[in-house]
Amino acid sequence: MNFATTGCKLVLWDIDEKGNAETKQLCEDLGCEAHAYEVDLSQRHEIYTAAARVTSEIGDLDIVINNAGFFRDPGGFCCKSDDFIEKTIQVNMLAHMWMAKAFLPSMIERDSGHIVAVCSMAGIVGAKDIVDYSASKFGAFGFQEALENEMYTRGKRNIHFTTICTSFVQTRMSADIPVCPTAMLSAEVVAEEIFDAILTNERILLLPRKAYILYALKGLLPRQTFQRLLHYLLVY
Repeated sequence: MNFATTGCKLVLWDIDEKGNAETKQLCEDLGCEAHAYEVDLSQRHEIYTAAARVTSEIGDLDIVINNAGFFRDPGGFCCKSDDFIEKTIQVNMLAHMWMAKAFLPSMIERDSGHIVAVCSMAGIVGAKDIVDYSASKFGAFGFQEALENEMYTRGKRNIHFTTICTSFVQTRMSADIPVCPTAMLSAEVVAEEIFDAILTNERILLLPRKAYILYALKGLLPRQTFQRLLHYLLVY
């Protein structure tokens, strides 16, 4: 909704056609031109097909925000469904790669653009009971960093990368996670922070802000000391 008030065109992708149509209407009610596409981000061919349609019907994109997420069955890794593990990797990590392959070439040609990845604190600190999810977010975080480094060495300094890592946010996806509600972040506050981070080309945004301390301590503390710290903190 923040972007809908800025006068930009919005391209909305979602596997939920009805929900996406409702979001499109909300954007249009704010005076924004919005286009909705039903896309399953776990399917590479659907990403490429939809990307071709967007380029043909609307034009090149200036900002790509990878916000799709998949999360199921919190609990011990060995008890998780193979199918759910595979889909978790497809949506939370591989989709970022296919989106980049679809839209980055035009950004390289123009030497202009911005790729945003909504990751998780579980992507910088290994999280128990959501091991597959955590691994997928580590992959997305690493992909952003590696791709940014590649663009830098190729002289594409006007293509920006922003990676968002939050603890649990109050959304439908996190409803089944056994976390105290007061420990969860407000979706509205997170949206405002992300919007500001994109506009200011912030490289990495960690929420809550105290997570920057944890991120630094991971590299400074001995491994066992850091693990003991995690045992007493609920930050992801």
